[in-house]
Amino acid sequence: MTIYSVKLLLESTVTPNHYSSKTFEESIVLLKAARKEQIEQLIRAHYVDETYENAVGGVTTWSFVTILDIFEVNDEFEG
Repeated sequence: MTIYSVKLLLESTVTPNHYSSKTFEESIVLLKAARKEQIEQLIRAHYVDETYENAVGGVTTWSFVTILDIFEVNDEFEG
């Protein structure tokens, strides 16, 4: 299997939203896959919407938006 570095874009939705802004997060994960074509399927299966009650009594949901970049990692990792 090959190790890939995958850059993701996630979005936070807050309800009720007292502000007119959106929050986005870029995240880089390492992923093992047999083929580069499998990566999107694996990412979508892992990053399902996560919803929780926030500090002000509302609800926050983090959602996967898209894959920004994919790079093959050429280094060796132990463990």
